[in-house]
Amino acid sequence: MSLKSDEVFAKIAKRLENIDPANRQVQQVYKFRITKDGKVVKNWVMDLKAVKLTESDGDAEATLIMDDEIMFAIGTGAMPAKDAMAQDKMEVEGQVELIFLLEPFIASLKSKMSLKSDLIWDKLNDRLAQIDPTNRTFKVILLVHLQKDAATVKSVVLDFDSLKIVEIERGASGSGEYSAGRFEATVAIDDEDFFKVATKEVTFKELIEQDKAKVTGNKGAFITLDEKFRKK
Repeated sequence: MSLKSDEVFAKIAKRLENIDPANRQVQQVYKFRITKDGKVVKNWVMDLKAVKLTESDGDAEATLIMDDEIMFAIGTGAMPAKDAMAQDKMEVEGQVELIFLLEPFIASLKSKMSLKSDLIWDKLNDRLAQIDPTNRTFKVILLVHLQKDAATVKSVVLDFDSLKIVEIERGASGSGEYSAGRFEATVAIDDEDFFKVATKEVTFKELIEQDKAKVTGNKGAFITLDEKFRKK
């Protein structure tokens, strides 16, 4: 049976692919019982210990029971999970307190749908593919925390050493491959401002001076990155 919430679970599966099993904040097992007209029509188990999602009726530490429409609303950010509980639109079996650990994860699903900077990653990857690995001087590794409404919604490693872009767990200071000590610098920047840097509307230097880009480490690395964005 095809359900509206299937789209949400597809995004959950995709989100789990980007989680580093060695560096995650939530490690519980959740089950979702999805109903239509009061009857359970589909079960999903999200195992954050094993970092996988399966359509099954397996064991879980907390089980969430709700209508297909409510699951869709929660997964797209239209309704907070706590509101669904308060309005008796979601029933919880097991450890109720575990539901609140899911809020940042659910927020990350919404963020992946609507970031303006998503429009520039393919172009930046193309730029990296054109670089001669035997003839370059810029080999730093940078960490970018993209923000919306002052909250981190996506974290991306710009690896100019290996010439690749890697998304890591949102808000993480590093991952299995990228320990915190490997970064030349880290920046927290609004998604809209990062897009403007990438499209040459503003520079990192200007944003740093305006305190709109908060850099930890070598600020000069991001100023040099401006030049990389501006090369034809």
